[in-house]
Parts: sequence; structure tokens; C-alpha cells
Amino acid sequence: MTSAMPCGNTPATTTTAASEALVVGVMPQQRYVREKGDDWTGVTSTSERRKLQNRLNQRAYRQRRNVVVRKKRTIAAFLELGIAVSSQPNKADAVPINGQKPGAASIVDTGEGPNMLILPQHREEVLRLAREAYEHYTLGTPRPAQLNYLIKLNVLNALARNATLIGIPTHRLCADEAVSPFSQSGPLPLPDQASWPESLRPSSTQISVQHHPWVDLIPFPVMRDRAIRAFDSGLLDEDELCLDLMEAGGDRSDAPFLIVWGDSSDPCGWEASLSFLEKYGWLVWGCTELFESTNKWRARRGDKQLGL
Repeated sequence: MTSAMPCGNTPATTTTAASEALVVGVMPQQRYVREKGDDWTGVTSTSERRKLQNRLNQRAYRQRRNVVVRKKRTIAAFLELGIAVSSQPNKADAVPINGQKPGAASIVDTGEGPNMLILPQHREEVLRLAREAYEHYTLGTPRPAQLNYLIKLNVLNALARNATLIGIPTHRLCADEAVSPFSQSGPLPLPDQASWPESLRPSSTQISVQHHPWVDLIPFPVMRDRAIRAFDSGLLDEDELCLDLMEAGGDRSDAPFLIVWGDSSDPCGWEASLSFLEKYGWLVWGCTELFESTNKWRARRGDKQLGL
């Protein structure tokens, strides 16, 4: 019985006398062959064979180099976006790795962000993803797909920090029944705002239009006002924007997201992805500080500047 021959490569075959079966495989030197003209197997001309071998060797080198570069970039991104490791972790926020006793090398600090989530299973999912990301990072095998999760976790934690800055409890802050304390019909009186970051002080729209409190935590007043009006008029699905900003799961590389690089209340510490600007450009139009900050962070990576 003869097995099927793979396309695109010249097979190496061995025959066993007992069964007369052919074992078909690819020779090691054929690993980087992309088309028939690349294969030097059977080429008798020394110069032509050497030329083809050099081509395949260069291709192999580039592939190995790209793997190393991608890994270094992924590790660098993990370090910058990172998983915060605490030597004296808060028990409520610390996640043991593989059942180890708490310690600097076995704890992932997920921050206060997960407390904002409504369902326990969602909070558990965040902790599970944090464990996986940290385990892969410590083993030297960080996965690029996990960066998307870390980005969302950072945003979740940043919004939780902003909630603390303006006195909004984080527990179940994303619940449907939660109402912004800034709304005139909200459940709480307006607190003293003198010590608040300017970027988080409520606008007249936040005070006059009832809305959910998570919107108050975005450090861009123009974006907040436009989102509240769009939610109120039905032009924008609030759940969709909330998920795009904070949903921990999913590994789509083209998903829209914001990135937090620094102080959660400082507009200069945030960046918008291209996919976010493509989807929500109208929502952040006129939000000059977000565009300027985005270009600043893109410039640090050597990426092309965006036109304002």
C-alpha cells in the first residue's frame, strides 16, 4: 500500500522488504522550500545547488530571527503593560500560581479592576487569565495573544483607580442598576472636587443626564460627554463600548481598545489603537489630548504618526 504524496516537496522514501510500504516524508533541507524552483535536491550543477542552498539558508535565518524578535517584543510588551508582581500582596487581589504559597515569584496582583465586574464567574475568568499570562511569562514563553488580555486588564484597573480618586465604590460598579453619583437624579450628593484631577471633574452633561458610573472614570471629558449623549439618544450601544474597553476575554488582534501606559487620571498616559479610532473616531473627535498622547506613544515605538 502506498501513502499519498504531499504537494510541493520531493519526498524522501524508504522501503521495507516485509511490507513493501513506502514511508513518505520531507527531507530536512526541504523544510524551507516554498516552490518547486527552491528545491536543490537532485540538482547536479554545483553553482546552482549552492545558490539554492544559500537562498534556503537565508530564508531559515530570517524565520529564526523573526521568531526571536517577536519573542523579545512580546516580553518587552509584557514588561511595560505587565503583570504587577507584589512582594507583599493584598490577599484579596493576589492569585497563587499553581497552588504555590504566596511569594514574590508566585503571586499576580490583578488590582481592583475585577471588583467592578458583576458576575463572580467573570471575576474568576480574569483571575484565570492572569495566572496563565504570568505562568507563560515566567517560563519565557509569553503569548502575543495574551497581550490583548493584559491591555484590557490594565484598562479595568485604571478605571478602578480613577473610581477611587473620585470616591466611587468599585464593587459591582458595572452593574445595570448602578447610577452615577454625579447625575442630578443619582443616589448620592456631589462631593467636594477640589482635590480631584481636572480630567475627572464632572461636566454639566454628567450632572444633568443620568448614566452609569463607569463612564465617569474615562479621563477625557469630551469623550465622556459625547458617549453619554449617544447612549441617551440610542446612537451608541453602551454595552458594546463597555466590552470593547474592558472585556478580558478574546484574542482578536484587530479588536478596538485603549491602552494605559501611565497615570490612570492623566490623559497623557493613554493611547488609542488604530482599530479603536476607526470604530469610534466620531466619539473622540475633538479629544486633542488623546490624539497627542497616542502619537507620543507611537513615536516611542517608531510607529507612523497619525494625522489629527
